[in-house]
Amino acid sequence: MAPPTFSWHILLTLLAVSWLNQTVIAISIVSPLNVTYYATSCPQVHEVVRERLAVAFKEDRTVAGSVARLLFHDCFVEGCDASVLLNSTASISGEKDAFQSMTLAGFDVIDDIKAHIETVCPSTVSCADIVALASTESIFQSGGPNISMPLGRVDGRVSSKAAALAAMPNVTMNVTVLNASFAAVGLTLGDMVILSGAHTFGKAHCSNVVDRLLPVDPTLDPALAQNLTQQCNPRVNDPTITVPLDVATNATFDNQYYKNLLQGRGVLASDEVLAHDNRTVKLVQRMATNERAFFKNFSHAWVRMSMIGVKTGQEGEIRRNCGVVNRR
Repeated sequence: MAPPTFSWHILLTLLAVSWLNQTVIAISIVSPLNVTYYATSCPQVHEVVRERLAVAFKEDRTVAGSVARLLFHDCFVEGCDASVLLNSTASISGEKDAFQSMTLAGFDVIDDIKAHIETVCPSTVSCADIVALASTESIFQSGGPNISMPLGRVDGRVSSKAAALAAMPNVTMNVTVLNASFAAVGLTLGDMVILSGAHTFGKAHCSNVVDRLLPVDPTLDPALAQNLTQQCNPRVNDPTITVPLDVATNATFDNQYYKNLLQGRGVLASDEVLAHDNRTVKLVQRMATNERAFFKNFSHAWVRMSMIGVKTGQEGEIRRNCGVVNRR
């Protein structure tokens, strides 16, 4: 059965949700973005993104999670403006240099999509919109929901390592600190739990895991701890080695992530804490037993995240090269 499709329009309905008792209040606001933004200026954009991602995934299925992760990192720093894609210069240290960003991947996939779009629609589609579209297509091609992404962002001109260090969550945070990090960009505790479900696919670098292995974190399933210790030798701590984030169905976007957490099989400490905190465990349990509810809630939360600090019109530019600000 095909995953359900969730649509968003110019008049977005943002949901203020009490996630633990599932009480929903709809609040309508006018959004500057539009799912049909490129309907006339670049009608091929969705097809190009879909085709180029299919090529990339044929070579390496794990890159799907990496591409989706780029949107998360982009939106938390400077808003969803493709600042995460900008290369550092001799005088400016960009977001890529922050320790939370050191393990990011998928930049080459975004560059490939941009190059193909430029051949059919030059100077039309922003890198920020490409990141947003590529994230939802990566999720869909991995078996997840078909999320309609509002478009019309422009690209920012600033990328700051210091801003990324201050804004991005990291794997050592507990629920209280994680919640504060998400609240700083307008997201709720429920959003945090739902968006963390993106760790149902992709990979983690051993450098983000070894702190749980020596000594072994008591919340970690013993069999998984042994397996991770074999793959991520904590006495060596090789940052180039990776392990699956979802040890059961790593190439598929599903609700297995939440099932893993309840079994002590969350790979990252910042994931596993969600199953051991009274503020979050009930939502983890509900998502573990209802994949359709997870897909629906994730679709809403992913779009909300994609609206953080967006720039439109003259607030930015359409970069010709996603890694470099245009010359004025």
